[in-house]
Parts: sequence; C-alpha cells; structure tokens
Amino acid sequence: MSRKFSFTAVHILRAITATLAIAGTSTSLWADEPAHSAIAAAPAIVGTVRDSAGVPLPNVQVVITSLNRVTSTDPKGTFVFRGLPPGRYHLDAVLLGYARSEAEVVVPADGDDVRADIVMKTTAVRLSNVTVSASPVGGDALGITQATIDLSGKELARNLGTSVAQTLANEPGMAMRYNGPAANIPVIRGLTGERILVLQDGDRSGDLSAPSADHGLTIDPLAANRIEVVRGPASLLYGTSALGGVVNVVSNDIPTTVPTHVAGYFAGMGESVNPGGAVSGSIAFPIGRALALQVGGGIRNSGDTYQGGGERLFNSESRNNNQVVGLGYIGEKGSAGVAFRRYDFRYGLPSTADDAEAGAKLDGVRNDLRGRAEFGGAGAFRLFRVDGSMQTYTHDEIESTGEVATSFDLKTQTLNGVVKTLFGAVNGALGVNGLFKQYAATGEEALTPAANSNSAGVFLFQDIPLRAGTGEHVPRLQAGARYDLFRIESKVGDAKFGPAKARDFNTFSGSLGLTLPLGASSSLGFSAARAFRAPGVEELFSNALHAATGFFEVGDANLQEEINQGIDGVFRVQSGKVDAQVSGYFSTIGNYIFTEFVRDTLVDG
Repeated sequence: MSRKFSFTAVHILRAITATLAIAGTSTSLWADEPAHSAIAAAPAIVGTVRDSAGVPLPNVQVVITSLNRVTSTDPKGTFVFRGLPPGRYHLDAVLLGYARSEAEVVVPADGDDVRADIVMKTTAVRLSNVTVSASPVGGDALGITQATIDLSGKELARNLGTSVAQTLANEPGMAMRYNGPAANIPVIRGLTGERILVLQDGDRSGDLSAPSADHGLTIDPLAANRIEVVRGPASLLYGTSALGGVVNVVSNDIPTTVPTHVAGYFAGMGESVNPGGAVSGSIAFPIGRALALQVGGGIRNSGDTYQGGGERLFNSESRNNNQVVGLGYIGEKGSAGVAFRRYDFRYGLPSTADDAEAGAKLDGVRNDLRGRAEFGGAGAFRLFRVDGSMQTYTHDEIESTGEVATSFDLKTQTLNGVVKTLFGAVNGALGVNGLFKQYAATGEEALTPAANSNSAGVFLFQDIPLRAGTGEHVPRLQAGARYDLFRIESKVGDAKFGPAKARDFNTFSGSLGLTLPLGASSSLGFSAARAFRAPGVEELFSNALHAATGFFEVGDANLQEEINQGIDGVFRVQSGKVDAQVSGYFSTIGNYIFTEFVRDTLVDG
C-alpha cells in the first residue's frame, strides 16, 4: 500500500522568531594562504602585523573584503597583496586571542608600494570574522543587515561533524534534515531542500541533495577553511532557491596569493557514535614569481551509527573521498585560476533489517571544474570579475540484491560576471548570472522525466554611506534589485510522464537595508527583501512511486513560483568582553509548494 500525494501551492505565514549567539574565542586553524613573494613592479600593499608590544604576529588572516582576497602573515608578521587595481581598500586582520583590527589604504596607479602596518590588541573572546557571502561588496559583520554565522579556526574544529549539516546543526537558527549520517542537509529558519542554497567557494554544489531526503550533500566539511551562513532571503545575489538563506563552504580551491615557501595543513577527526574517522590535507607550492599550485584531498569512512540504547542503525554506513588541484596566477594587473575537484561517495539508506527496502545503497561521483579571472578597471569601474563552472554528477540507487533500480545524471554549468564600482563614496556592484542544468533519471523507478532548466539574471547593488567617514562606524543604506528569467522544459520519455512540457518564470527580487552604528563595537541592522523560488522538476512533472518516501508522487505542471517577502532586524555587539548577536525576522511565502495527501493507492500488489 502506498499513499498518493500531489504537489500543491498555498500561502503561508512564518512566525516572528529571535536568536541569540554568544561566541567564544577562535582563530583560523588553517593557513588560508601564506604571504607571497613579489611578482611585479606595480604598487602593492605591503605590511606587518604586530601586537601592542611591537612583537610580529604570524598566521594572522588579512582580508580585503571588497575583493574577497585573503592572505596570512609569515613568521615575521609580514603580508603582501599584489595585482590590485588602483583604489581605496579596507583591510581586516583576524587572529585568535586578539581583537579584529583594520586599516584603510589607497593604491595608486603607479609608484611605490603602499605600507599598511597593523597593531592588534589582545581580547578574551573571538570577534566575528569578515563575511563575504552576504554582500557583493563584502563587509564586516557590524555592517551587514542580515543575521550571519561565520565558523573558522578552532571554532570550526570544535563543531566539525561528519557533514556540513551536522557541523552547523547547533548554531542559532539552524537545524538539520536527517536521513542518516550521510544523507542530510542544513535547515535555515525552518526551510531546507530547494529553499536554501549550499555553495562551495561561492558556487552552487551541482548535486541532487536538495530535492530528495535520501540524497546527500557532496561537500566534506573537513576541507573547509571557513563556513559562512546568511540567514534570510538572498535571491539578490544568487537568484532562485535562496528563500531561507545561504551556506557557503569556503575551501579556497583556486589560490589567490603566491606563497613564499611550500605550506599547507593536515587535519583528522574520529567519532564514536558514527564509528570511523576522516583525514584531509592540502599543500600549496610557489611556481616562480606569479604562479601557485595547490593540491589536496581527503577520505572519510564510518560504520553503522549507534542509536540510543547502544543499538546500531542498520545500513547507515558511509564512505567518501575527494581530491582537488588548483592553479592560480597573480599578476601585475589581475589574477586568474582554475581548479578541479572530484568527490566519490557510497552510503546506505538507514532502515530496519526486515524492511522491504533494507540494504539499499547510493553510489556516485561529482566532478567540478571551475575557473575565475579578475582584472582592474578604470575610473568608477574598479574591478571586473568573471567566473564559471562545469559540473557532472551521477549516482546509482542500488537495491540489496545488487540491481541498479534508478540512475541519476545531472550536468550543471554556471557563468557569472561582476563589475565592482565606486562613485564617490558609494560602493556598488553590477552583475549577471547564468545557470544551466541538464537532468535525467533512468530505470523502472524513475520519478520524473528528463528535463533541462536555464536561468539568467542581472542585479544591481549599492552601498551608500549616510555621512562622511569610513568602515562600519558609518550609517549605511544598502539597496539592490534583480531580475531573473527561468525556463524548465521536460523531455519526451516514458509514457507515464506524457508529452514534453515547458514552463517560464520571470521574476523581480530586491532588498533594502540600513545599518546604524551604536558606537565602536555595536550596531543595528534592518532589511526588507523579496525573494523567489521556481518549482523544480519533481514538483512539476513527477508521476511515479518514490521508494525513498513511500509515496506515489504526482506533480502539477501549473504551479507558480514561490515569493518570499519579509523583514529582518539584527543587533550586534563586538567588544573585548562580548561577541553577541540578536536577530528577529518576519516573513511570508506566497504560493508555497507542498505535498498534499490525495488517497491511499495500491501499488504493485
């Protein structure tokens, strides 16, 4: 007996909630990129980070938020940024046990290198790192209008789990959709699946973890230098599916600095509840004066997880391994790089030993090739950035007999371009995004027909200071708008899916935010946003028994896009004694899509 469900849209109202985060001390566990050697005669930012007694500080993360460039100080406390376009830059320095420090520098079109010496004072708590996922121009937490989470260093190490979702599950406003230790993804403000985005180095993970609870996320948290979370709508930057928020796993696969010497990291972890462990490592090499090569990888294995009372959860074992190689060029007028990452996995779907589906496995692989280039502009157009990726993902769902029940294939391509602008004191960005997917499922248990989806979007964002000054101590108005075109088209296949169908969605998104500094160490942020999500292939075109859920699912090809409208408020304190964040939100989602019970249906006897 199987229950028959169909997909239905309603209008829902999400409640007002509040979260409180009190952070402890932390720093970067990883050497993101050590300080690099001189490569050209163009002006560079050269500096030293010292403590209040004048002692040089090694392993300090120095970040240019507007460019998403990061380096680390060498044993002498020195750092260098090269290949920067002329303009004014805000530098942030972060290190365990020290208050975050900053510096403002102006890079001329020619002449001598620019000095940026930074002094850091000791503190008892970790002050939040800079957050780059929430804004196209980057920014410190005090200047961001949405609630954020930033895990790095020892704080990330303390929270590491077997998956990204488990790593974040205990953070305020976060939870986990769980179908075993391998098949789980984050939940942000009660939303998950197709209503949140999980990124790696700012690019969508091209897997099938979102639409189905039995599919896992193909990102190993042990490979992360940092994990950033933006809670709340983020369609302005990322387009469809960013209703609940965004998780960005930062692994820096493409080097952005040239190391002075061979450097890297090694990490390992073990667990008793999910008996097993994992190891991961990466090493970076300088190649001449302008190239950097980075190679890394990891492996993870675990047996059946233990439940309360000490019993094992049948068929919950998992294993995965990943390898990555990245090459970066950092030149006089810009930078470029490519990286290739492969992720292989095999895991079981938890069940009882006498279940009809007992012993089912998923076996698959994701390949990801991505590239990025940045170069300086002129006048108000400070920087041009182009990036893109090509990903292939396949997995087989294998029954206990060894027979392949269903095979899935997904190809994903992305292409993005951003121009960062500066008109007087107003920072901004103009961007275009393209996302293209080709999906197919084959086998007797295929739930949907093959389908292609294509989307294109354009956005404009402006960060406007409301009085003279620099940094996060100035009240700022942040405004943005975006327009998206989205098309999904099924293909002719199995007769049960009927003729090919196509749907088009044209949608406007926008946001308006205000940050008000309340002193040197606290701020208030407010924002209003409109975001959207186009329905997926399962919601539109399903017409089969979904063995993983036990439901016969029927799609509705007439569904409309979901629209999220809401407001957010956040209060932040970052001082030598307290690092706290209190946030609240109110949102409504129109045309909310859910599975509606229709009737019990006898399937296959």
